[in-house]
Amino acid sequence: MLNGRMVALAPPRELRETGLSGTLLEVECEPAVDALEFLPTVAGVREVTLYGTLLHVLVEDHFSADALAAALRAKGIAVTSVREIKPSLEDVFVSRIRSSI
Repeated sequence: MLNGRMVALAPPRELRETGLSGTLLEVECEPAVDALEFLPTVAGVREVTLYGTLLHVLVEDHFSADALAAALRAKGIAVTSVREIKPSLEDVFVSRIRSSI
């Protein structure tokens, strides 16, 4: 629910499996704040969210983790790891809220 409007209705497992359109990548890099500002400008990146010291980056299905790491490194951002992850309910909720605004 958002402002009295239903954003999604499904069992939690289904929301985690089908709630996002694209691939979710977890990125560990430094400085993360610079990556947070830069990544939305990269073609193929749909959303970027800061989770503590990590970034969750929703990309189009054809966009690889290697391509994301290369884009960050080309911008001078040190990349420790980029890996595909399964979305949490929080990831799905944040994405749905953003698309509803």
